Amino acid sequence: MPLTDADIQRLQNNFWASHGLPRPPSMPNTNEVRQEARERSTEVLSNWNRLRHILERHEEVIRKRWMKKSKVQRSEIILQAWPGLSANHRPDFLALVEEGGQTRSTSTKFREAYLWPYLNVEDLIRGKSLLLLINSRGRHPPCVFAHSDFKATYIGNISGAVMPAFVNFHAMLMDGETVETYGRIVSWEEDKSAMENTVIGLAHLPGMGLRILEIQQRLFHFLLKCCEALLHDIDADLLISGASIKPEPPPLKDDSEWSSIASVAAEAPYRLPSQIDFNRLKVIVEARRMNAEDHIRDLREDPGYFADVLGDWSEHRLERLLDTPEFPHTILDNPTFWEFVIGNAISDAYSALIVWGDIGQQLTHLAFLQAKYASEITPKKQLPPEYMQALLTLRYSLTKLQKRPFKQSKGSILRITAISFKISAQTRSVRFYRDPSSE
Repeated sequence: MPLTDADIQRLQNNFWASHGLPRPPSMPNTNEVRQEARERSTEVLSNWNRLRHILERHEEVIRKRWMKKSKVQRSEIILQAWPGLSANHRPDFLALVEEGGQTRSTSTKFREAYLWPYLNVEDLIRGKSLLLLINSRGRHPPCVFAHSDFKATYIGNISGAVMPAFVNFHAMLMDGETVETYGRIVSWEEDKSAMENTVIGLAHLPGMGLRILEIQQRLFHFLLKCCEALLHDIDADLLISGASIKPEPPPLKDDSEWSSIASVAAEAPYRLPSQIDFNRLKVIVEARRMNAEDHIRDLREDPGYFADVLGDWSEHRLERLLDTPEFPHTILDNPTFWEFVIGNAISDAYSALIVWGDIGQQLTHLAFLQAKYASEITPKKQLPPEYMQALLTLRYSLTKLQKRPFKQSKGSILRITAISFKISAQTRSVRFYRDPSSE
């Protein structure tokens, strides 16, 4: 006897509860998903085409006028285009802190902050962030940004604040530049490759696809409003028909001669995600490698610098914490303490040199492979195995590098597994203590 819709709904509800998972905010049927996807896709592609045509004719003017605006004037333009837009950097983190990090499904007050964390007044009025966003979105089709747009909602997803709808046994294809292909729903039963493509990232679950379309729908509306505000002296109906197509202006670059990790990270949400400039990253990594080399040289040649470094390392070890009765650790009077301090300081210096050198070599190799497989790298196909292997190796190396500060902060001669703290109401300060019973 086939299951009724009510039976399927009941089984799905029991599944979420039995696995301790929050229930999705909605579970629409395929017809509802198709209708919503088509409506959103139609508006996304329509606004993208209008933005593209405007940039083909007026991008140079838009750039010049934006760069002449003060931060106050830029804020006014942004808030006119999107009233109530988040004011501060990373509003999703701020929302998570304010809401306490508790799992939610539909009750969040900060939905916009979770869905568009890179759209905030603080970041957009700085430098060329808005111009980068306008250029990347207007000069490239929406499908190029599908993965990155959903990935940007990571905080909202893991917190349960903005979970996507759930539709089983279907996939949504985000390909092409037409309503028939961008946001198309396919069944896993009808298309045998749909499930595999969903798993490997060439297709999306329908709920994810609807979320991507929603994000892009509001984003393109915002960008159009910004461009029209900057071109306020031109009638909206004449922005396209009343001007001829002009050559694309040169790429936007930093005003400074040297790139930094901070500038790359700050610009990443506004640039084209598929174009990783490994040579640019290599320059940054080489600067870090040279800094590590200078650090080692100073340790060897400058006694004062050597003493300062050892002092910093010793002051930040767990043994420096008082225990719960507020007594100092007995190991501080033992030469073994300084043996470990010196050993860790020197090993850290040389390991930094080795790690940054290795990452630099990997980036050089990746730049070579990127050029080698340029004609084969496309969002519609899996990456060439050699290129994929090199990317995974780099990701592994960067993950290990990311954990180094945490390992350093846990440095201790003895195995100290418990740290307690006391809060002083008078001074509003926090003091940490060792638990001697855990040693």
